[in-house]
Amino acid sequence: MRRVFPKLKIYGGTLDHVPDSTDGVNDKDVLMFNRLKFTAMWTPGHTRGHIVWRLSGEEFGVADSIFSGDHLMLAGCGAAFEGSIKQMINSLELLNLLPPETLVWPGHEMGLENLELAAYIEPDNIDTILKLVWATSRRDLMLCTCPSRMGEEKRYNPFLRTRDPQLWKALGIHEKIKNAAPPLEQSDIGVLCFDWIVERGSELRRAKRALSERERDTSPAGNKTAVAIQTRVPHQEDGENAYYMVDLSTDHDIFPDSATDSVPEVDHLKT
Repeated sequence: MRRVFPKLKIYGGTLDHVPDSTDGVNDKDVLMFNRLKFTAMWTPGHTRGHIVWRLSGEEFGVADSIFSGDHLMLAGCGAAFEGSIKQMINSLELLNLLPPETLVWPGHEMGLENLELAAYIEPDNIDTILKLVWATSRRDLMLCTCPSRMGEEKRYNPFLRTRDPQLWKALGIHEKIKNAAPPLEQSDIGVLCFDWIVERGSELRRAKRALSERERDTSPAGNKTAVAIQTRVPHQEDGENAYYMVDLSTDHDIFPDSATDSVPEVDHLKT
């Protein structure tokens, strides 16, 4: 880019030594481009100097946006390559303080994969399941699942919910945290949750691989396939209770117990 546009300015975090950057950026630095106001948020974890950019919406009467790069994803987060897991958790806690209407624009489209893991961990979390149904329908239509909003993320992103006893129970570590002597610091609880979330992700991948190695049985409903890794989404159909079966063993299958193949709208979770 700089060869084509030699006067181009490239902003990069000073701690990351971004190649070819012309202007270093530190925490809380503000950049103005006409009416666009960007504030740098130092979020170490993925790298030592990772920066999340917060775009103010005040000038336009709309919600703020964050461009979260490799730090916060839809229903997930990036890997801790250069930083520590504790740094990653502390940086996620910083983003947890943002207003719920804040739009989240991550650097990668990994929403469906992350939601599958979140649903595997907490199959009774209705916010997670509904978002998974919606994201699967979007992906089937080759549409993006981003952005999300911070208010949503706080309900279904396990990496933002390390203070939530319901997540501790889902991970099977509630008693370990409750009975720890001396009591665990919140940052240590966050690291413990992070490790167990990653372990559950490995468990899900192993289950998927094992499932793909054997022939799948034919389902009697809707000419779909019955699978071993499923969760059920309750809904009303003709005044009676019914369930959508959400298949976590493949990337795309969603099918109801009944003959209809429609996917429910999830208006309150749309962005």
